[in-house]
Amino acid sequence: MIDRIIEERRKRYDQLHKLLADPKVIGNSSEYQSFAKELAGLTPIMHAYDQHLKLAADLKELNKALDDKTHDKE
Repeated sequence: MIDRIIEERRKRYDQLHKLLADPKVIGNSSEYQSFAKELAGLTPIMHAYDQHLKLAADLKELNKALDDKTHDKE
């Protein structure tokens, strides 16, 4: 469930990056500020989640290597 919620946030995060590059949004300072503020709130969450995914992948890889090494000794 948490992954689903975070993935929804990821979609919005990506959408905000695109919106902030849109010339129409750039020309509308209040809209630009609103999107920039929303993006600023999502950025730490996305960075933490990316770090979580990297660490989970690293842990999986280390466990596999450890398991392989254990089987080699047998």
